[in-house]
Amino acid sequence: MRVVVVGLGLIGGSFALALKDKNIASSVVGVEANANHAQLAVKLGLVDSVLPLNEAVEGADLIALAVPVDAIPQLAIKILNRVTANQVVIDMGSTKGEQSKITACNIKYDSVVVNDTELTIVNKDAKSALKSNGI
Repeated sequence: MRVVVVGLGLIGGSFALALKDKNIASSVVGVEANANHAQLAVKLGLVDSVLPLNEAVEGADLIALAVPVDAIPQLAIKILNRVTANQVVIDMGSTKGEQSKITACNIKYDSVVVNDTELTIVNKDAKSALKSNGI
């Protein structure tokens, strides 16, 4: 599995390291705005490489957003409009309510947005399928 971690601070760096330590991912790619932090993440072995966002997202199985909470909705929209049906995007923010509403209203791709308090179905066919299965 190829995992992309966007934001290599404490949370993102720890997640990336755990993925590598537990051999969960065959490749861990970082996306980091700060060039010094990006270099350090590679040097410390937190990630295998650091790439620009668009390049990193392409071909990733899992994309984890570990950026400040207020940056997540805009970043999620950008990423969710690029991913395919086989890619999973998660966020590691501490709050979800507003993020989910903003994100669900602004994505083009048929998606299911899940958080700790609600399930937002963007695709009406997915909504029907879940309803028919009692979910």
